[in-house]
Amino acid sequence: MNLHLLKLFPAQVAKYWNELGPMVEQTLPPSANGSRMTNVLQAILSGRLEMLQYYDQSESGEARIIGLAVVGIVDNIDYSSKDMLIYAVYAYGQSSKQEVVDGFRLLVDYARGIGCDAVTAYTNLPGLVKYIKRLGGQADYTFLRLEV
Repeated sequence: MNLHLLKLFPAQVAKYWNELGPMVEQTLPPSANGSRMTNVLQAILSGRLEMLQYYDQSESGEARIIGLAVVGIVDNIDYSSKDMLIYAVYAYGQSSKQEVVDGFRLLVDYARGIGCDAVTAYTNLPGLVKYIKRLGGQADYTFLRLEV
């Protein structure tokens, strides 16, 4: 497996949003906000969020897209460090467990390469929590949200 990460330009996201948007929407928690996907698209187009695709490239040069991620860079309150927040992750088709793990490693490498100190995410997937703990990461907090 020869995985690569590709950052999509805002114009590419806009051009293919009819296909990409529903994939992103499937990964987000339920919300009563009817304009949420418009807000996500606007954030990507303005550069507040980035869309990344990871793909496997065979020796013959043929590429197979494995998944996509929407990420944002968050400056910590003290401004002495920054985190890459994984906002959404989508796996195409039947991605193997190894492809998912390798895709996560690509995201970690990308975060390190752009000067982030940590990768953060919200999840309700027990397997992901277990994996992060096994890597020595912290998964002790629960995200709380109450719509008002």
